[in-house]
Amino acid sequence: MSNARNIAALNTVEVGATADQTKADLNAIGVSGGRKNLIINGGMQVWQRGEDKTLTGNFNGYSTADRIQTQAWISGDRLYRNNISFTHPVSGVAVVDMPFFRAKASTAGQTARQINYKIDDIASMSGKTYTLSYLYVASSGNFSFKPRIYVTGVSGVTSFASDSNVTATNGGVTHRSFTFTVPTLTGVTAASTLWVQFINLNAASANNSINISEVQLELGSVATDFEHRSYGEELALCQRYYYKNSGESYAMPYHSSYKMAVVPFPTTMRTNPTMSATTNGTGSAWTNFDPSPRQAKWYVTEAHSFAGSSYITNMTADAEL
Repeated sequence: MSNARNIAALNTVEVGATADQTKADLNAIGVSGGRKNLIINGGMQVWQRGEDKTLTGNFNGYSTADRIQTQAWISGDRLYRNNISFTHPVSGVAVVDMPFFRAKASTAGQTARQINYKIDDIASMSGKTYTLSYLYVASSGNFSFKPRIYVTGVSGVTSFASDSNVTATNGGVTHRSFTFTVPTLTGVTAASTLWVQFINLNAASANNSINISEVQLELGSVATDFEHRSYGEELALCQRYYYKNSGESYAMPYHSSYKMAVVPFPTTMRTNPTMSATTNGTGSAWTNFDPSPRQAKWYVTEAHSFAGSSYITNMTADAEL
């Protein structure tokens, strides 16, 4: 790292070193603080909604990799997982089958496309300096984009930082970073959101693709090594915003005319989620009652007995920003 100093002789953190100098020193000798990445699923490990989606109409929302929201992608575009083997541009280590989020554009010249991460609980970010870093590479041909930082739900601030335009080629995986300072945020509420955006996504030719991975947002002006979390930890962080249960949850006798299926969530969700499920069995008139961040309750009209069998499958709970 360019800010690292006296690494060969470094035994202790030097007196008088700035926070960023100390951070660079420690990173250069392989000591990097944990829980530093504010991006959830920046390593593209979790794909609860599925790993491949070809759009059949204009699309804004979440579709494949957890926590990635896309905007202005159009019919024929494809959003999917792409495993890439390469020599890491930071560590120099050979990497085998690293997952990337890949977005394939069915047409060229469509500059409205976006890839976004949303971050909540942003009051503590006010006035502080952060660094965004990521890996990127194109497939088939060039694909340009611009990283931008954007906020919603605060007073007087919207877009406040952006990097220069970037052109991805298929010549090899590249690491890039840029540093910015969050302005003073006033009027912050639970709905206030900071967006890490890749905007103006533009394929030079139809069917070109952009691949991104190891997206990291961290405090300070130094881009350190990507923070690798276990799959279980990353999944739990994602399930605060979205949870899918593909198993069967059976309704049990609860009232003379009703049965109830209770599905506990593996982690407390961000807010009361929007629910959906496939209903099955002998009961009728299913109702999702009293959703909470901790569990789902599904009622079904059915006599209080064990004679019938009613259950739900493919339940989803959505508490995304």
